[in-house]
Amino acid sequence: MKLYKILCYAFFFLLTSSLQALELSEKSRTWTQKNGQTARAKLVDIVEDKISIEIRRKRHTFPLSDLSEKDREYVQGVMARLPRGKVEKYTATFHKSEHQAFYDEHGMQSLGWRGERGERGESGESGESGESGESGEAMPLMMYQPLSEDLEKLPVIIYLQGTGGMGADNTKPFFHCGGGAAKHLLAESFQKKNPCILITPQIERHRGWYCSHFTDPSNEQVWLKNAIRVMATAKEEKYAIDLNRIYIMGHSMGGHGVYDALAKLPDFYAGGVAISAVDDGACFNRDKVKSRMWLFLNKNDKAEGVDVAEKFARKYKKLGGRIRTKIYDIGGHNAWDTALKDQDFRSVLFKQRRE
Repeated sequence: MKLYKILCYAFFFLLTSSLQALELSEKSRTWTQKNGQTARAKLVDIVEDKISIEIRRKRHTFPLSDLSEKDREYVQGVMARLPRGKVEKYTATFHKSEHQAFYDEHGMQSLGWRGERGERGESGESGESGESGESGEAMPLMMYQPLSEDLEKLPVIIYLQGTGGMGADNTKPFFHCGGGAAKHLLAESFQKKNPCILITPQIERHRGWYCSHFTDPSNEQVWLKNAIRVMATAKEEKYAIDLNRIYIMGHSMGGHGVYDALAKLPDFYAGGVAISAVDDGACFNRDKVKSRMWLFLNKNDKAEGVDVAEKFARKYKKLGGRIRTKIYDIGGHNAWDTALKDQDFRSVLFKQRRE
């Protein structure tokens, strides 16, 4: 029978405003109302005092209602596992005056996502935590949002840094990594045709975007996703984020992070672009190939292998995914300066939407 009402259990006091709209990964279960009615569904979202459940692939959001004691305990357990966090201002360190001038001219924002690590349960390791003295790590985020009076929802590009952008000063991923590769995405020729929000997150040297290089990478990806979802529903700030059009990009180590993100969070990203990075696809399976993907690589890149890239593309297609591989006839590791100016993927990328 249909379940029309769900009670948001008293344990909602555990949720702060920072925990709005965090996407859950719960399995289907049988929900029971106090009057005995039941429905098979899975909990997919919690927004303030509402719960969203998925019944037969359709999402239903309900206000206060009546859950059984067993269901209330289940919700309590889910709440306890959610990472807590918030988006706050973060002090940016500029090494060149022209970088600060560019930052000011484009109205960019220096932010930080501060929160607990969830499964890992850390409260902070680095000690480099921006302005605030509160406990918990801070992931620096540099953000650009086009000026808009009506704040129409915009697509979002998350650009993952390579190893050259690691640290905690918030400006390296945008201005220094890859010679400022991310700046291509703010070029007038790009933004005029495809206005979008750009976010460049930063991680420390002992971390990474994917498991083959560093330890415990999934937390970086989940942490980043939670930051974006909290920003999209923030009441005190106006971020024009369209959660159905989130795209993940990156070069070198950041490109490897794109593979990891699309495999581990297939329902979050609408598309991905990996540059100067190849993968054997071990993290993908048939149930996780959903996003459209682009792979750009230089023919004589000594750090990456063209043959591996081609094998991955074949596997991705066999798993039902759509992928475009482009190999440039130039040497070296730097394929991003050419790829980010490619008009083909730009015109198609922003048409992709999350299912």
